[in-house]
Order: sequence, then C-alpha cells, then structure tokens
Amino acid sequence: MDPKLSLIESHEITHKVQNKVENKIDIIHGVTAHACPYGVKYNHEQQIDEEY
Repeated sequence: MDPKLSLIESHEITHKVQNKVENKIDIIHGVTAHACPYGVKYNHEQQIDEEY
C-alpha cells in the first residue's frame, strides 16, 4: 500500500480485496488479508507478537 494512505483508506482497500476474492472464487468462504506499506521490509513468517 502507498504509505501515504490513511489507516481508514488502507482498511477499506483490504476489505475490498477480501470481498472480491470471496465473490469471484466459489470454493472460498473466507479471506484474511492485511496491508503493509510499500517499501517497508517485514518478515511475514514472524510471530504476530514479535517486534520487527
């Protein structure tokens, strides 16, 4: 995501992506997505309570 977007804008985009995936693929009944600011290095394998 563009790091200049507000949290609300990022949240709305994330929900739109989740809904599009759920609506386009019949066998999917739930999607979890999250947004990361473009350019921020983040280890997606780390535990959620660990610092990055």
